[in-house]
Amino acid sequence: MTEPRPHRRFWPPGVPLALPLPTRSLWGLLVASAEAQPAKTAFMLGEQTLSYAALVQQAEALAGWLQRRAAAVPADRVLLWCQNSLEFVVATYAILRADAVVVPVNAMWTTDEVQHIVEDSGAQVAIVAAEFAGALPEAGLRQVVLIGAGAGRGAAEGKREGDGECESSDRGADRRCTAWAAALAAALRPLPARATVDDLAVLPYTSGTTGNPK
Repeated sequence: MTEPRPHRRFWPPGVPLALPLPTRSLWGLLVASAEAQPAKTAFMLGEQTLSYAALVQQAEALAGWLQRRAAAVPADRVLLWCQNSLEFVVATYAILRADAVVVPVNAMWTTDEVQHIVEDSGAQVAIVAAEFAGALPEAGLRQVVLIGAGAGRGAAEGKREGDGECESSDRGADRRCTAWAAALAAALRPLPARATVDDLAVLPYTSGTTGNPK
């Protein structure tokens, strides 16, 4: 008879020794939570709150914009460059809802490091906070959603500010820039979700302390 593994002597009673692998995608898990408890707070940041229902609604609106205006297709890489915020959460799920891959960008990275990520990942679309817009690389990105000043309140329940397109800059002259609130306000319906539990969801890079992020 095989002796039980030593650590199992300390295992809490009633707790399973293994967890079943999920059968739904990350987006599917969010939808299930929203259907079960739509009004429950999903995320909170200071005084800002975002319910499960609002998170799904805003993520679907942004996903629709990504697919229908930014021409994002399944497995496309989408850069996400902003500080901790409710927009970061919405954008993450929107990218997943669009069947694309989240490429999170370190808030401390330089333009050259981000350029490397753009080239290495093949991303052509980005969601970027206003404070990082001036540091975007000149080449590679064709569409940018800009989380502008005051947009933090726009991620909270039902509030949308700063509608309209972003002002163009010298960097990326051929790049189209759209304000976060305008992308959500377009309320474009996304295509049916196709991603499964076996599809790539996030492509994170190392911090790049000894060379280019990998």
